[in-house]
Amino acid sequence: MNEKNPTYRIKMKYSGTPPNETFGWEIYRNLDVLPVLRSQQLFVSRMMGLSDANRSRLQLVDTDLQNLKTGADHKHRPATIKLSHTVKRLRNLSHSN
Repeated sequence: MNEKNPTYRIKMKYSGTPPNETFGWEIYRNLDVLPVLRSQQLFVSRMMGLSDANRSRLQLVDTDLQNLKTGADHKHRPATIKLSHTVKRLRNLSHSN
């Protein structure tokens, strides 16, 4: 794990008791203790939440790859700007489906 090739991990969260459980997720970069992205909605099944988290994780990986290709140095850019663009892309993707 290094800053040029970050890895992302997903942490699933749940609340409630069966059959009224709801699931959400958080995505962490490398060994960071604060999440870089959280689910904006709750899901009725763990699989739906995990599927949504994986789509978001892949979007973060794609953004990192694009930054590497264009030579953008994300160390000097605030993470909130990068994530706001990612969130906008994710919203556009979810509305187009």
